[in-house]
Amino acid sequence: MAEHGARIIAERQRLIVALDLEARARHRALTDGRELLRLQYLPSFAASPSPVAAPAGSALSSVDLTPISHAFAHHLRAASRRDLAAGMTLAGPHRDDLGFLVGERDLRTYGSRGQQRTAALALKLAEVEVMTRETGEPPVLLLDDVMSELDATRRQMLLGALDRATQAIITTTDWDDFTEEFRAQAHRLRVVGGKIEEV
Repeated sequence: MAEHGARIIAERQRLIVALDLEARARHRALTDGRELLRLQYLPSFAASPSPVAAPAGSALSSVDLTPISHAFAHHLRAASRRDLAAGMTLAGPHRDDLGFLVGERDLRTYGSRGQQRTAALALKLAEVEVMTRETGEPPVLLLDDVMSELDATRRQMLLGALDRATQAIITTTDWDDFTEEFRAQAHRLRVVGGKIEEV
């Protein structure tokens, strides 16, 4: 468990480093440079030394997983009674989290709904970039009612960012949230009475 968990932790750290770089750029564009987003990997236990991942684009095999594996195994042994009482393992990759910071503020606690939505969008757009780079194929971007909690400026910046998406599927309850130019180039469908029709 510790060996496999160490591989997941190292690969997750590598991916988050790559996503952080892309998400910062996307977030800067979405906020017109007013805010600086930072993604932070929050492992469920402290590995000593801290997990150091391969730089983006390099092979995971170049990372020494031994310190992570040893730290995880030590943590599992130390917490075994608690885990048995809980009926589950309370630490490991399945309990890791991702932090969203603007400045030093945790957006989940102190961010407005608009800020949280913008950070989530920046991450989604970053995922598209990283996945395209790593697989050679762009994924389909799915966005559900994305405009409802963004102000007009962020909406405009998002529409500009969507121009770079190869294919996006977006749901909305209000077409007026989108510009005429965007609506004209989109293939629009609507659901009425459980049936899909062309707009």
